[in-house]
Amino acid sequence: MHLIKATALALLALLLAGCASTSKEVNPPLSWQHDDSSVALLRDGKTLWRFNAKEGINKPYFHPLATKDGAVLTQEKPADHVWHYGLWFSFKYLNGVNFWEEDRKTGLSKGHTKVIQIDAKTTSNHSGRFDLEIIYLIPKKGEQGEQELIEERRVILVSPPDAAGNYSIDFQHHFLALSDVTLERTPLPGQPEGKSYGGYAGLSFRHQGEPGDWQLRENWQFIAPNDVEKLHGSPQPWMAYAGAVATGTAGTAIFDHPANVSFPTKWYVATPLTFYSPCFIFDAKHELKKGETLNLRYRVKIYSQAPEKAELEKEWKQFANHMSDKE
Repeated sequence: MHLIKATALALLALLLAGCASTSKEVNPPLSWQHDDSSVALLRDGKTLWRFNAKEGINKPYFHPLATKDGAVLTQEKPADHVWHYGLWFSFKYLNGVNFWEEDRKTGLSKGHTKVIQIDAKTTSNHSGRFDLEIIYLIPKKGEQGEQELIEERRVILVSPPDAAGNYSIDFQHHFLALSDVTLERTPLPGQPEGKSYGGYAGLSFRHQGEPGDWQLRENWQFIAPNDVEKLHGSPQPWMAYAGAVATGTAGTAIFDHPANVSFPTKWYVATPLTFYSPCFIFDAKHELKKGETLNLRYRVKIYSQAPEKAELEKEWKQFANHMSDKE
């Protein structure tokens, strides 16, 4: 069985078949590309962004995410962490079961992130919307089968690229606990069983330039509204990463929403990996009783030129003021 249920897959194909005919009416350089496992927006035949839901990979993700000139800013399944998927969301531990790392032979995590349905819509103005239903399951102790822990309704909104080639991706995560569940991450140094690398879980961005761009990466830097000596573990309402690419400059940013638990969240920043993530459980676990809910909202923005701090602050204020559960 494919990642998307047969009925959902048929719906996805039907929706995107309609979009394909619409895209022919729009003049280049933008056009849609789709198959039964992904949707992509192309600019001059190059992928500007692609949303993936491949068979055998139970974590929907975006890769590549690129600038208007084709500089790719994400990395998919790098050798050092094959469970990194460009831009993606993943829990770390639910009730002690690992949903993050994957077996290098099977490609599977011990925890099962199961996509039940995907409803994909694209428009002639080159915006996209993805509505997902996801169930998080763990093996039943001493029994066959799986136990359902959390049901998620996820809405992803992708804006049309603006005149400068910039575009945003808004995430709305609505979680419902189907059982009592503990959301946990690897503990921090100084905590029981703490590790130097502890503190990660949630929405994550793994960066990568085109092969010829690596010599330029030493000029990239993280930007945040609150200046501190060390960004890793610091509470920030947003964070960005920007610098030089072969075609000029570029950048990415993640914006946290004031309604999120633990706002302003503490950030996981791994400079050698060019990985960053707003981790709402950075300091401590989060408990959900059966029937309780958790909502998370984020905006990710791709810039085709390095953004200024004032521009980033303005974007965060706009995002913080307009986002609602009704979108």
